[in-house]
Amino acid sequence: HLRPDCLLVDFNLPDMDGMQFLARLSADSPVARIPVLALVDGTQPEVTEYLGWGVQDVLAKQSATLTTAGLRVRTAMENARLAAERAAADQ
Repeated sequence: HLRPDCLLVDFNLPDMDGMQFLARLSADSPVARIPVLALVDGTQPEVTEYLGWGVQDVLAKQSATLTTAGLRVRTAMENARLAAERAAADQ
């Protein structure tokens, strides 16, 4: 089974919204630990709510560049790696 290291998800999905996606993702516990970055329209008021649901970062479509997205993905992956190391050390 392949498992991604990070998910960069457009939260303006045609069949479900970002909150529905997060709910489905969190229902599958092994996948729930994968860092999620939300790609959103810059005017969406749900940004704070997404962060509250566990999204590691939010990128606005209008201003996101490949460089910025790459740095944020790398940071989210590093944070996930450090959290996994801390969890393993606590066992």
